[in-house]
Amino acid sequence: MRRTLCQKLLFTVLAFLLSGTVPVFADEDPLDSLGFLDKSEQPPVSTPHSPRPPSLIAENVTVVTASDIARLNAHTLDEVLQTVSGFQLFQVRTPGSAVPYTLNGALSSQVMILIDGVPQNLLGTDDSSDLGMIPVQRIERIEIIKGAASVAWGPALGGAVNIITRNPEPDSKLVGSGSASYGGHGASDLRGGVSGTRDRLGYYLDGGRFNSTGLLPGNPVSLNHAIGKITYDLPGKGRLTFAADHRDRDFGYGYGDRAIGLGDTLVTAGSRYTSAYLRFDYPLQDRLNIELLSSVGQKDVWRKYTMPGDLLIFDAKNRTDSQQVTAKLIWGDRSSNLAAGIEYLHDNISVSEPKNGFSFLNFSRDLDRYAAYLNGSYSLGPVTLLSGLRLDHIGINDVVSSYHLGATWQLTENTLLRAYAVKGYSLPMPNFKDSLQNIFTLQSGIETSAIPLLWLKGTFFYSNTWNIETFVVPQNYPASPVSTVDSEEVRQGFEVEGRTVPWNDFSLRAGFTYSDVHDKKTDIRISYIPIGSTKIALDYDNARKGLRATITGSHVNWPSAAGNSVHDRQIIWDLHLTQKIPSFRGLTPELFFSGRNLFNSSQYIDNFRTNTPIWLEGGVRVSF
Repeated sequence: MRRTLCQKLLFTVLAFLLSGTVPVFADEDPLDSLGFLDKSEQPPVSTPHSPRPPSLIAENVTVVTASDIARLNAHTLDEVLQTVSGFQLFQVRTPGSAVPYTLNGALSSQVMILIDGVPQNLLGTDDSSDLGMIPVQRIERIEIIKGAASVAWGPALGGAVNIITRNPEPDSKLVGSGSASYGGHGASDLRGGVSGTRDRLGYYLDGGRFNSTGLLPGNPVSLNHAIGKITYDLPGKGRLTFAADHRDRDFGYGYGDRAIGLGDTLVTAGSRYTSAYLRFDYPLQDRLNIELLSSVGQKDVWRKYTMPGDLLIFDAKNRTDSQQVTAKLIWGDRSSNLAAGIEYLHDNISVSEPKNGFSFLNFSRDLDRYAAYLNGSYSLGPVTLLSGLRLDHIGINDVVSSYHLGATWQLTENTLLRAYAVKGYSLPMPNFKDSLQNIFTLQSGIETSAIPLLWLKGTFFYSNTWNIETFVVPQNYPASPVSTVDSEEVRQGFEVEGRTVPWNDFSLRAGFTYSDVHDKKTDIRISYIPIGSTKIALDYDNARKGLRATITGSHVNWPSAAGNSVHDRQIIWDLHLTQKIPSFRGLTPELFFSGRNLFNSSQYIDNFRTNTPIWLEGGVRVSF
């Protein structure tokens, strides 16, 4: 009955969206809608260190904008990335939960997450970043490199996600926004922020709280967050930017893994991230700029296993104190440029778990990293050559080199070819070993809008990765310690993405990723990497009605050995609606509604970590 009601709801919404529309195309040039702007008009992507248009980047790059995020009514970053081709969460849980993921066959511990260029990965026990700890309303855009990005960011063997936060509003002394939503299982989200510029001083302040009793048993979440950014335009030229960020969260993983004998053990956890940075941007000459950045941060994570009767059997704490200093020179323009820089990063890692006393959970370590890099691009007619070299001196190793060589070719006005080769690395888990994880990868692709009203992008990838660390969890964990084994893997596959020009206010987006990841010695498929994943979205934007809607679908095909209870081959459908209502006394309100997993589909690999059932949520946003 529930499935029938949800289907009726979805079909009713579609019928309403279709009513009253006339068959016209969008007013803008269709090619502009699909990204084939003149190079001088394309928004630059900053992930290569020397900002350049997307058409002059050899990597497979995806950019997600604040508008894209808003239409999803999302709470945290994991909800957004789950809709991006190549990303696959191991399960969808209560927003704000900690959930591992893969990106085109790479594990979350191999992907670098940054906020305004400041690394977010937690060193110590798994080296990954917690996507559920990053609220989305602070985000201006997300730049995603799918594939090794070590020349730009160092330990980014599997890719990089650079989050650029909002800047102060330049054209007003005061603008602001606020939102409130409520959904099933006591899920509430309150947010608010203000921004503006007075003379040379700009400010952006934002904060909020998400709370839920848990969309799944034992999976409650409480997330508090605040960010502040101040900019000052120096007399003459140059800018100073100071930003501070605080996030703290308590949540439950759910009940313990019955497969290894933990029974009804409740697993609870928490985390706290506090950081600040100061950046100095200064144009030395017309085509020469310098950027200096200094940041400090502290990351605390804890996890507890509690058996019935409040018997605590596991109590782990992880703290990382970080400092970073970087200097970068950028010369050139959008077509041909050169970036040179140096970096210093220091991390003090402290891990403790007194209950069981395992050495890998009770250690302290300082990690110093020094790096120098040089990368750039040179355009000659329709061809752009891109190259880069980076040298890292790491406290757990001597010197590691990363390099990049690529090219883009504007074959026709509407067709672009790209290819690159890169060698990169990721840090090991320093509580287990000192040798780096390494990768050599090749990519090639095409991007075209030669087919009328359609944009297509295809990418082929191949990589060889060695010194990969994999956890081995004993049957009687946590009574016995976790260990790791090293392996070498071959990863190959392809990704296809497409979208249409808006027609009748509708547009369609879709993407499919296939990954074939095998152990190089045994030729056995790696069980925890999805074979294929599909993302689809139908967007509706009617400015006349003030109505915006998005229907997203996510499908995944896991190997049969991925877990103890693999559930896939079903599509999880989400519906998001936003309706503007008339302005009142300078306030611009809009109502929004989201229905997630409308048909109660199952998409998980272990029966003790299922995905959320149908979840409805509604709220109101106001801007002024």
